[in-house]
Amino acid sequence: MDPTLDTAAAERGQAGDRAYTELKRRLLLGEFPLRIRLGEERLAALLSVSRTPVRQALVRLHAERLVELRKAMEDEMHRLLHLEPDPTPDAAAPTAQKR
Repeated sequence: MDPTLDTAAAERGQAGDRAYTELKRRLLLGEFPLRIRLGEERLAALLSVSRTPVRQALVRLHAERLVELRKAMEDEMHRLLHLEPDPTPDAAAPTAQKR
């Protein structure tokens, strides 16, 4: 196995551990108000990490029932999937010729 892949995976795991530890510390100290909505991007910026370690940390915190995870994009995708098709004919479709 490529040692650089092992190193990269270990670094991602360490970043996830650090994000978990820091978020849990801040939660237990009450630094985040109850019911506050914080997205992955905002938390990643706050902790100076990418979104992947934040996601890893949030999954662990959710398992401990310290945070509630919501999938905003899933709701948006669900709504988008139920839109009616465009009623206008496709301009690229060939038209039938009269004889």
